[in-house]
Amino acid sequence: MRISSGPERKAKLRKIRRLIKGYYSQRGRQLKHAKEAIIRAGRHSYNGRKQKKRDYRSLWIIRLTAALTQYQISYSEFINKLKKSSIKLNRKVLTEIAIHEPELFKEVVGKATSAK
Repeated sequence: MRISSGPERKAKLRKIRRLIKGYYSQRGRQLKHAKEAIIRAGRHSYNGRKQKKRDYRSLWIIRLTAALTQYQISYSEFINKLKKSSIKLNRKVLTEIAIHEPELFKEVVGKATSAK
């Protein structure tokens, strides 16, 4: 007796059709092209999640550099002095402080630069 994979096959096709909703041309109609498109989209989304973290970190560094120009201190000097003065604030928090609490940021810069 031959075993057909009816329900399993239909479930797989349903999953693929759900994932390709909105794709153009053959990617949205033909199974082979749809599978390739899904694999490629998954790869791009995985890489994009990693890239987003890098992009945010570089954005924070750019913002910190801009905020530090008024205190005549470079970004690398500032980070080095933060570490020496054992102030444990990450770049994201420092950027938020620089944008929303300029007085507090001035104090942080002052404490960091006064350390040896």
